[in-house]
Amino acid sequence: CRKKFHNVVECDKQRGFRCLSLRIEAYSERNLERGNEKQMLVYLDNSATTRQYDQVTDAMAEAMRETYGNPSSLHSLGVAAEKKVREARKALASAFGASEDEIYFTSGGTESDNTVLAGAAGARKRTGRKIIVSAVEHPAVLEPARRLEKAGFEVEYIGVDRHCHLDMDQLEAALTEDTILVSVMGVNNEAGTIMPIGEIARLKDKYNKAHGTKIWLHSDAVQALGKIPVSVKKEWQGVDFISASGHKIHGPKGIGVMYVRKGINIESFMVGGGQERHMRSGTENTPGIIGFGLAARMASESFAERTAAMAAARGYLLEGLKTEIPDIAVNSPEDES
Repeated sequence: CRKKFHNVVECDKQRGFRCLSLRIEAYSERNLERGNEKQMLVYLDNSATTRQYDQVTDAMAEAMRETYGNPSSLHSLGVAAEKKVREARKALASAFGASEDEIYFTSGGTESDNTVLAGAAGARKRTGRKIIVSAVEHPAVLEPARRLEKAGFEVEYIGVDRHCHLDMDQLEAALTEDTILVSVMGVNNEAGTIMPIGEIARLKDKYNKAHGTKIWLHSDAVQALGKIPVSVKKEWQGVDFISASGHKIHGPKGIGVMYVRKGINIESFMVGGGQERHMRSGTENTPGIIGFGLAARMASESFAERTAAMAAARGYLLEGLKTEIPDIAVNSPEDES
């Protein structure tokens, strides 16, 4: 296996792939000193976190040194910081095909998920008490859903098959006039399965039109952003909320984002000074926001190149493993993850 992994890295060098953002990625070529022996580090855990782009680190360091004003302050340093935050918001809005006033910064994907579930439940509790989630959601969705169950809400969990494909028949049957929210992740963090968010959105919209309901759709896009298209004007049209995190796309940890479709009002999860247009109080993490915005812009600009590189590396590695290990079992859908 060591030889095969080495070949993947050599393939990476020869083809000029800069970085391949998924679990089978081998992008880091730092040498580790062990006595007189030099070894190449092969990092295969990008689904857990990614190494920051050097440009992101540099931009954040510059912000800490130069743009250190509070974005809410009216003096020149505060205005300069607010301008940088606005530029980052524009980059994230572009990534989702959204407008800038639909984008809110948070401390991470977990906070964004919690805000959507708690906020939607609080806003709609007088019109419905049912929430639908997939059974394979990240704990950042499952745990707040369980908390809502204890508070008296009904939560239905939609199952999947052995390749983590969602049971769409069960989902369709689960929709009722008491349903207020459906939450399904964009890409599963364990199997890598791409969920049919566009199809779910159309199913939700069809039900709303037929029954006069206002069911909302949320998608945790932490593993989707930068890897598949997530535009609310195209592939994900009809999605009402999206959560994402900076550190999955070579941005910083401790910074997240939440898309809320214009016209939707939910209860704030973090209250205080009224930052983020009263959606998420607390002084903005300016360096983190700047880094996240830059990472999102870089991911968008190199999307075709990176995703092609990911697919090539995945195929190369999988072919090598199958050749060397005859009885290998692949948990992910080989044609889509």
